Amino acid sequence: MKSINMMKYLFLTLGAVFLAVATFSARNTQTFIAESTAAPGTVIDMVRRQSSDSDTYAPVVQFATTAGDTIEFTSSTSSNPPSYHTGERVEVLYRPNAPHAARINAFGSLWGTALIVGGLGAIFFSIGAGIVLAAVFEARKAADLKLNTSSRATTSGSILRRT
Repeated sequence: MKSINMMKYLFLTLGAVFLAVATFSARNTQTFIAESTAAPGTVIDMVRRQSSDSDTYAPVVQFATTAGDTIEFTSSTSSNPPSYHTGERVEVLYRPNAPHAARINAFGSLWGTALIVGGLGAIFFSIGAGIVLAAVFEARKAADLKLNTSSRATTSGSILRRT
């Protein structure tokens, strides 16, 4: 019983933290988009990223700022199979005061972190809330059963006395 009690707090806390991180990420993305300038870019390379169980590929993009500077950046998002190929044209969003922190103007590149972390947060928080609600319903059921059992005993006693 103690482990279930501890688990509900763990799930609720993890869920709340993930939801807060997702909210922070979404707001940062909104701010980034609002402050950004769009520019055409070209995927010039694909960088392989290795993890313990698979390889993913991140595009390296080159674009020119409105000031005429040529900028190269590697996307923070990667996938397998690759989402882009060398030579592909993409739209880039960048802040004029920080062009090296550019992003590809694509849904996954912009909103992927917020969606993944938010989805995990919703799952964890829902599990924790489900455990809490199950305990509340169980306590109500036990209280109702106790009330109905004592009420029946009183009713049975008064019927027996009348006869």
